Amino acid sequence: MDDEIHNLLVKPLPQGARLTAIFDCCHSGSAMDLPYMYSVDGKEEITFQDNTKEILAQGLATGMALLSKRPMAALASASQMISLMGQKHDKNAVEKSKREKTSPAHVVQFSGCMDSQTSADAMIGGQATGAMSWALITALNQNKNRTYTDLLRELRRLLHGKYKQVPQMTTSHPWNVAQDYFSII
Repeated sequence: MDDEIHNLLVKPLPQGARLTAIFDCCHSGSAMDLPYMYSVDGKEEITFQDNTKEILAQGLATGMALLSKRPMAALASASQMISLMGQKHDKNAVEKSKREKTSPAHVVQFSGCMDSQTSADAMIGGQATGAMSWALITALNQNKNRTYTDLLRELRRLLHGKYKQVPQMTTSHPWNVAQDYFSII
């Protein structure tokens, strides 16, 4: 669970430590429970998102699965729809998360998708891979000298139109991700 990952990997890190984690898995937007989410322009994103389209899509998927006599698929879609309907913005919860989950260590997480999404498995160039993994490798092969926000923008661009997932970037403390460069040491 995200709380356990945070407690095991983030909380023990001292000031000055650096950790970059990449999650190419379903429902991974907040896998490390980091409190600061950023957009491609380096601004902190509002964590509340309008899920109306996803709710309608899950409702349609539920109906289609029922018509196709696939009760397990219908149950999964209905469950996802109900989960999305229950999500609401709570400013107090956001502030509490920032108070309790901020870390002096330099931690950044790239995730393959939002918490409400799945990360695609793909067959690219004859090899099985995660879509996010492919996008990351492609982006870094094109240009190894990118800011964090440039990298996030490129990941989203590479996946847009091919997959429904939207990569996310979160950090352990407020940080100028639009000016700091991503590097692999």
